[in-house]
Amino acid sequence: MDGSGNANVTGSTQSTNFPTQFPLQAGNGGFDDVFVTKINAGGSARLYSTYLGGSGVDQGGGIAVGGVGNAYVTAYTTSTNFPPSMLCSPAAAAALMQSWRRFLATARRRCSAIRPVRSG
Repeated sequence: MDGSGNANVTGSTQSTNFPTQFPLQAGNGGFDDVFVTKINAGGSARLYSTYLGGSGVDQGGGIAVGGVGNAYVTAYTTSTNFPPSMLCSPAAAAALMQSWRRFLATARRRCSAIRPVRSG
């Protein structure tokens, strides 16, 4: 979730008709491609959705959102032609790590407030 409550999701797809919205890459580049999708806080609309990948296997592993709303995606690729503009710079990698630390700290606080409920 970002600061506005929007959901940011990544994964992989073999689909050739994955629903895109303002895509950076409009079609599947090969076998498996990463997808990155942002869904509004109400869950009623895609704010953006795109493929990311080359001709090989590309799989999304994780996503974090930085302070200004940029999405940082971790992924695995065997593609020799993965779009180079999608690759992370050292500064972006550092921002991703900071975002993950904040995310994990927030998740720990929220999860510690959840108590199991007995049924019956």
